[in-house]
Amino acid sequence: MTDLAFNVRTSDHLPTRLFMRLNGAYGGFAHSRIARRMVRDRGALRRTVDRLLLLAPERLLPAHGDPVEADATRVLADAFAHLPAC
Repeated sequence: MTDLAFNVRTSDHLPTRLFMRLNGAYGGFAHSRIARRMVRDRGALRRTVDRLLLLAPERLLPAHGDPVEADATRVLADAFAHLPAC
């Protein structure tokens, strides 16, 4: 997932907790506010996420945070539900 989404559930580091909370990506799998602002073609991202959902992933491995070991398809769909349908 690289930086497309984060899954920072907990952190002992206060600055990390604060930054990730402000970024909307603390406590669960999420598409961060910064990443949302960087997307230039939301339709293309929606189509990409839809293709990923068709694969029905069992696990998600973000570059930052914990792996998603259960309900990965639902978790992915929920994280990108803010994108408009194509």
